Formats: sequence, structure tokens, C-alpha cells
Amino acid sequence: MKRHYPAIRGIAIFLVILHHAIVLGTSIPVEWGYNRAQGLGGDALTVVSLFGWVAVPIFLFISGSFYAYAARGEPPQISFKIVKTNLIGILWPYLLWSLVYYLVEWIGVGTSYSIWETIKNLLTGYPYNFVPLIVFYILVSPILIKLAQRIGWLSLLGVISAYQIFLIFKVDSLQYGLLWPGWTDSLVVPVLSRTIADWGIYFPLGLYLALHTTKTTPFLERMKWLFIIFGLVAFGLTAGHALRLIKFPLSRHIFPLMLVFAVPVLRREWIPARKFFEAVGKRAYGLYLTHLVMIYIFLLSMRAIFPWLLAQPYIIHLSIFLVALFVPLWLINWINRSRLSRLSPYLFG
Repeated sequence: MKRHYPAIRGIAIFLVILHHAIVLGTSIPVEWGYNRAQGLGGDALTVVSLFGWVAVPIFLFISGSFYAYAARGEPPQISFKIVKTNLIGILWPYLLWSLVYYLVEWIGVGTSYSIWETIKNLLTGYPYNFVPLIVFYILVSPILIKLAQRIGWLSLLGVISAYQIFLIFKVDSLQYGLLWPGWTDSLVVPVLSRTIADWGIYFPLGLYLALHTTKTTPFLERMKWLFIIFGLVAFGLTAGHALRLIKFPLSRHIFPLMLVFAVPVLRREWIPARKFFEAVGKRAYGLYLTHLVMIYIFLLSMRAIFPWLLAQPYIIHLSIFLVALFVPLWLINWINRSRLSRLSPYLFG
């Protein structure tokens, strides 16, 4: 695992929390009858929230890279023990915090789910839509490696990319003005179609680049600034689409891919506040699971105690972000230092 990856993972979860602080800090108060930020300030919040689109691709890419290091050998292979250990580390905390989130929903706004609806939510990843996809890739990672040995990594990545592109235009067909034949519905994978359309390539891409780092690093090193420039241009187009200045929905898939290609060859010393982001990165999965619960609890508390604050969008967004980042971080650190530390893997992964 590259030395700068913990800090990059910390930046990614930082962006996830920032994204949700803006998106949920807008949508939930609006549902309660409050106004969203207007004018240039509202547009600025929209643009800033878009940085969160690169976060899950980074998580998946780094996860794929980790599995490459776990599969070192000739030929590379991943043991059942590694798969089992990682699934336990992901699924127990996911189950716990999903149920906590459903409980908070029930207490706060009266939303209740039947047993079947709860199972469906867990399988589809509500509200943690990234988790079923990473579970899927962990399960099939030994198969991916064996398949790549037979047909070649570039062929495998080409097939996965082609299927993701199909799903992008299929799942969002109305947005692209497309009309698909009915038989294509049978090609849409259940449960994971949305997340594969958004993020399907990143885990296998991280796996491939890390397994072939000697061959791929020189190319990425030469091209990194081009990837960064293309990524920033695509981000600008994404912002223009989000602000309805242009129509280019595909850009939101392009800019994370370009930036992720630069991730393996970034320099650790380039990262600002490196030690802080490294500390945050070590807690990334726990923060991912807990911050949504914290946002909901905070908004419900503000509505009950200081409802006037919900009418101040800039204050509320900043408050949500700080609470959603630092309160779970404090909780995780406190658990790790206490007698409950042995429970930490089951609570936070």
C-alpha cells in the first residue's frame, strides 16, 4: 500500500462528509418548510458539494489496491480467509449503523420499515449505497484475478468498462434521451445497477494498477498532470451542468475517473495537513457509517431546540459539517482508548 493512501482516504471521507453536510443540510430542512440558500451562495454550495463525487471512487480504488497487495504471489491469488475477515469487518458495522439510522428515522419523523423492507434496505445499501458494491467486489475478487489471468487484465477492464457505460446510459436513459429495447432490461443487474453505473470500474482498476505497478507507474507518472487537468476541466463541466448553464450529464462520470488515475503517483509531501488527513483516513469507514446518523440527530435536535437556526443555511451547513466530522471522530478515538476497544472492529470496521 502506497504511503500517501491513508491521507488520500482521509481527504475522501472529508469530502463525503462535506457533500452530505450540504446536500442533507439543504434537502431535510426544505422538507420541513425552510428555504434553501439562494443566489451566488447557493450556487457555491452546489459546486462545493460536487467534490464529493470523487470520494467513493477513491475508496473503491484504494480497496482494490489493498487486495492487490493481499494477492501478491505468482500467480496472484486471494485466500478465503482474507475475504472472510474483510467481509466481517465491513458487514457487522454496516448492519449496526444501518439499524441505528432506521431507529433515528423512526424516532425523528415516524418512518418505519417492515422486516422485509428492512432487509431490502440493507441489501440495496440504504443509506450506505457504497457498501453492497464493495461487498460484491470483495466476494468476486478471487474470481476477477483468475479471470484476468485467462483473458488478460486489459480485456477484463474493457468488459467491465463497457458494462458500466451501458448501465450509465440505461439507468439514466431519460436524462440522455435514449429509448432502449425491452429485452435490455434483462441485462441490468439487480440491486447493484445504480452503483455499478456510478462506480463499477474503480475497484478492478485499483486491483490492476497495484498488481502491475512496475509497468503502469511510469505511464501514470508521465500523464499525471494531463489527468489532473482533464479532471478539473470535467469538474468544471459538471458544475456547469449542475447549475443548468450547460447540459453534459456524462461529465460527472469523467472527472472522478481522470482524478483517480493521478492518485497512485501523487506525492505524500504534496498533501496539506497530511497528519490530520492520515488520522482521519484510518477512521474512514467508521466515519462513513456514523456521520449520516450524526447529521440526522443534529438536524432533529436543531428543529426541537433551535428551529431558527434551520433558517440560516450557511450556519447550519458549517455546523453540520463540523459536528458530523469531529463528534464521530471523537467517539471512535474514545472507544479505541477505552475498555471497549475490543469491540471497535465490530463497531467501526
